[in-house]
Amino acid sequence: MTHSIIHAQVPDHEHPEFFVRMDRLIEYNTKISEIGKMGLPSPVTTLLRLPFIERMVAEIFQLFIAAPIKSGSVDVEGEAQVVY
Repeated sequence: MTHSIIHAQVPDHEHPEFFVRMDRLIEYNTKISEIGKMGLPSPVTTLLRLPFIERMVAEIFQLFIAAPIKSGSVDVEGEAQVVY
């Protein structure tokens, strides 16, 4: 029998920077939404939204590359069984 330990990892949501980034994402999303409500022609709307979309992508990327934390482990021996 083989014995494997799988460590699940999640973003470090306890790190203060995590919520700062999440708040920025909310701000950028709100601004993108407000631009859409201005009633401007589509090309102009797109141009005005691009800087905020770029910032959102940058923030999400920073969250993605941040050091994760281990959230626990799952021990697997032999056949896996579902337990309810």
